[in-house]
Amino acid sequence: MTVITIPTLVNWMLIHFLGQGTTLQLPFLQTVVQIALLTIVPVALGMWMRAKRPEFAAEADFPVKVASVTLLILVILAAIIRERAIIVQAFIDVGPATLMLSAGSMLIGFTIAAIMRLNWSQRITSGIEIGIQNGTLAIALASGATFLNNPAMAIPPGDL
Repeated sequence: MTVITIPTLVNWMLIHFLGQGTTLQLPFLQTVVQIALLTIVPVALGMWMRAKRPEFAAEADFPVKVASVTLLILVILAAIIRERAIIVQAFIDVGPATLMLSAGSMLIGFTIAAIMRLNWSQRITSGIEIGIQNGTLAIALASGATFLNNPAMAIPPGDL
């Protein structure tokens, strides 16, 4: 769902908040394809690997988790370093709102998983997935050269 909704909502919000004359805009089809590559392909590959080669998937589980967390930290650090001149004021301006949005998203993910009667670890995973991984996608959208190419817009999701 996010593959379609993100470019649609981001473009609408850019016009709404920055005005009709804004030059910032996500190219719709290119964004859909790249978000699919960033989100759907890795998940599908992992599911396929777990189904076809469960022993390899079990062995790769820990290294993939470490690599994922490391990559997340590097992406956030890169955004912070790139915008170090305005980072303190940005944290003051958007930090509380970003924290509330992230915490609310995590709570919604956890609650929906609970309503669906998923087990405790699946509930936590759903909360983390919604609350944190979407922040990483937001950083990629804001700072990526093929997306908005506006590193300052990567600061709010980096406040996680």
